[in-house]
Amino acid sequence: MNKPRFKLLWVKVALAIVALTAVRGEAQVLTLVPIRVESNEAMTISANADGKPQGLVALTFKSDAMPAEVAIAKVELMMNIRDEGTKVRQTINVYVRKTGTCNVEEIFQDLRKRAFPTADEVKGSDGQLCTYTLSRLLATPRIDDDAMRATWQAEPPNWKKLGVKLNDGFTLILGGQGGGPMGRKFYGGLDDAQTKLQPQRRPRLIVEYTSSDQPTVAQPASVQSGKGFLPSGEPGGAPGSYRTVALNPPQGQAWSYAPAFYNGFVYLMSDVGGKKYLSWRRPLGAIVGQIDISSPSPGQHLLVSRSGHLYIVGDGKIIPYRIGSDGRPERRTVSPEGAPTDVVPVTGLNAAQDAPTVGADGSMFYVTKSVEKGYTVVGRNPDMQELWSVSVEGPTSRAMLGPSGRYVYVTTKGEGLVTIDARTGKKFVNPLPNAQALKVAQSAYLQTPVAFKASDGTEKVYVAADLVDSGVLTLFNNNKTKNGANGNGTIEIGGEQTALMFGQPLVTTGSVYIVRVDSTNKNSAYVEQLDRWTGAETKAGPPLMIATDNPYLAKGGNLATDKDGNVFAWNGNSQLGDLTAFSPSLNPLFPPVNLSGQLEPNSNLFFGTDGTLYAGAQKSVLQAIVPYYSLVGVTSPVTITSPTHLWVAGVDESTPAILKGMGNALTAAESVMLGPNFGVEKNATLTVTISK
Repeated sequence: MNKPRFKLLWVKVALAIVALTAVRGEAQVLTLVPIRVESNEAMTISANADGKPQGLVALTFKSDAMPAEVAIAKVELMMNIRDEGTKVRQTINVYVRKTGTCNVEEIFQDLRKRAFPTADEVKGSDGQLCTYTLSRLLATPRIDDDAMRATWQAEPPNWKKLGVKLNDGFTLILGGQGGGPMGRKFYGGLDDAQTKLQPQRRPRLIVEYTSSDQPTVAQPASVQSGKGFLPSGEPGGAPGSYRTVALNPPQGQAWSYAPAFYNGFVYLMSDVGGKKYLSWRRPLGAIVGQIDISSPSPGQHLLVSRSGHLYIVGDGKIIPYRIGSDGRPERRTVSPEGAPTDVVPVTGLNAAQDAPTVGADGSMFYVTKSVEKGYTVVGRNPDMQELWSVSVEGPTSRAMLGPSGRYVYVTTKGEGLVTIDARTGKKFVNPLPNAQALKVAQSAYLQTPVAFKASDGTEKVYVAADLVDSGVLTLFNNNKTKNGANGNGTIEIGGEQTALMFGQPLVTTGSVYIVRVDSTNKNSAYVEQLDRWTGAETKAGPPLMIATDNPYLAKGGNLATDKDGNVFAWNGNSQLGDLTAFSPSLNPLFPPVNLSGQLEPNSNLFFGTDGTLYAGAQKSVLQAIVPYYSLVGVTSPVTITSPTHLWVAGVDESTPAILKGMGNALTAAESVMLGPNFGVEKNATLTVTISK
């Protein structure tokens, strides 16, 4: 193949010795907006000349989205200033309402009668008909009138001392002294016309937490398995191959664009004469259960988070579920605007390429399109509260949440890489090297950005953008995520290369891979291994045949990888259908397996949480790809082990597959299928083990 034109834009001596490590225990982010905002002075916090509070604000937060067994790393309350008044120095304290019978209005009335409280605990005045106790949050305040923002940051011991829990809910009361007669006015839940505020102006509570399973890679769901896939052992001289097993819906036809996987279950939606069903099953097993989801009319995007939040998205709505320990999804009530609901209205998400991205905690990020607003990137937390909406110059790729949970990445035709602060909605724009050509092009194919976290915390983002006759792969370094940067770094290009087109990038435990097509040979695609730190090609595998008029592997298809770093590709369209596997160094692991006729054209590869490899096209039957052995001409004992499933067949009814002898063993983690024409000769022994 032709070598790419590669331009290295920066080099560090340390690159040769730095290795990506699995970063554990670093902070993830959960951003909440209040379910209720109360104020006695139109969101103004102020005091009179005697130092008595006049304008007070109360913010109530509640959420069950915090993952279990996590440690709080930092809590920050953030409010946007609407009017800084006279900019006179002002002290604003934050209190948590702990106990008592007083409501917020009664607390406000009592606080206005006394001097501004500075004690760590405040109780109701003598003679009050109701009671209350407030505990002060020991936090570092910062009022920035230039940025029009105020923050109060609490460290873990001080937050823990309050003894509050998100799932129980709590109310923060803010009061101040100083600031002159005007004080400061903040944005709350509504504007002056009592209509909905722009989401990013709302108050928010940003909770950073650590857990033992922090992600270090961000890429499309289910392309990276946590288990191995390739079988091992001695098949007695019999050739090995792969075959497919269809996961047919119990009736009707497939409705979901893609499957979802969680805790060993496979989730699919089906359409039975207009009625819609959500089913769940074990891999290759019968349907465990299904529920009627016809009302309200569901969309076709099916998504699930690592925390067990399942969503059905499209047709103008998001329908949230929570998956139980038995795999059954139950409708989940959320409060995006304060009032509880189990259906969240949303528009512009019916096209398959606009599938949302779900964070580990159940947060959601997606792109919408409308005549009025154009292209908009939207961020929601696990409670489906809208955190922000940011206009971009589309068309766009899918959005991708980075592994730190702090930044969202989306590739746009008009602006290049758009990076959005997932906490605040602040937008950063970095043009692509082919920016001018991209803007004027009649069409473009924008792959979903992928990102991984380097050992110093930097998120490295790979972006592929293809035009009709040229493509550019660009590596960006988000230095805002670097350890100790506190969001103050830059986002800069680290490297780039060009070709006719690039496919969807794939990040594995040790490498980055991409499908590349050159202009000199449009019928061949190459899987490239890239230098993680620069984006330069280090090695390419042997060519894969693709169709010139429908190069699906590069435009719509994907690579997938197992725990061992092996890379799997399927070049299938109506003419071609080869499954190919490469070792991490891109050496072929077996001859290409022709699966045309078994898989639908334009299928994608997915790994289930149990390690099963699947292929499926949008709204088509999902197929499991299973290691297959036909025991023909076996001359020695058979011992085969598969990390997932195993299918073993015989020759014919009159010829046993397992001949005389001891030590024949078939082992698989999930299932062993025998047949057709499988038999064991008399006096021979065969041990079949399910090792799950």
